[in-house]
Amino acid sequence: MDNITPGEIIFGDVTFSIVKKTDKGKSRVTKKFRDMVFSREYEDPDYPIINKSHIAASRIDLEKRFEYVKVIDVKIKARLGFKHKLSTYSKALQGEGVGRTSIGSYQ
Repeated sequence: MDNITPGEIIFGDVTFSIVKKTDKGKSRVTKKFRDMVFSREYEDPDYPIINKSHIAASRIDLEKRFEYVKVIDVKIKARLGFKHKLSTYSKALQGEGVGRTSIGSYQ
């Protein structure tokens, strides 16, 4: 398994172990995706177990009835960069110029 640093985006082959909820209990499914873009969160203490909110369930083809997904194997073909670390929006301040409503310009 290749090492991914926190916040890094990679292109490669990723193998997941998926634990699904069923009527009889739990079942484990292993799926391998080739040529996939995958990233690791900056603050993810549980890695290689991935939180539900970080999974695109349509990509894994689940019915959102899973407990957790664990990364088993990663084979990196290319390192694409890092995620933007800023997670909040900056507040836009109102300008001090007085605008003319009819023209749309400022005095």
